[in-house]
Amino acid sequence: MSNITVADRLEKFRLSLGLTWRQTAERLKLSVPMLMQVRSGLRNMGPLALRRLEEAEQSAQAEIRARKVVDGLLNDQGSTRKLIEKMSAEGGQIRIPLRYLRVSGAESLPASVVLINPSSTARENILAIFRTTMDPIIIILACVGGQSFDEELLAKITPACLQNLQQAAMTLFFGPRWRTTVVKMALADAE
Repeated sequence: MSNITVADRLEKFRLSLGLTWRQTAERLKLSVPMLMQVRSGLRNMGPLALRRLEEAEQSAQAEIRARKVVDGLLNDQGSTRKLIEKMSAEGGQIRIPLRYLRVSGAESLPASVVLINPSSTARENILAIFRTTMDPIIIILACVGGQSFDEELLAKITPACLQNLQQAAMTLFFGPRWRTTVVKMALADAE
């Protein structure tokens, strides 16, 4: 983005989400007059404001991907699993936007999380643990891997967000028929 001006980035961000300049200022935690001065080139953004813009741009990408899934579902382009698989194949990873319960400090928490498939060795170890617990949180944490994301953060996200995160992680880890795979695994272990 080095050859794109901050004003161009602001305009692209605003248009990608269909925001007004006031809504853009609110998302970036800036005043509208300051944003207008930056837009017209009369003022530069400080390091904190630039970091907020970068985070907002990343969050916008996740929001747009989530909208594509919702639009795909509304337009009957397949199931959530199929759409997630397609998006995963396109980028090798799935970015899930995070929505939080009303907790203090939520504004400083990550706006999204990237799910990736664990390595073969890690998958075997995780699968062994999952077989004994059947706890989907283990799969979520394994797919998030390496990021500053843990059980404490999971407790702060909304139930709907947790369900989306679980659906995406289980699909990524086990494939589109993950429920069937998990049931077969449980039945085999019960014998």
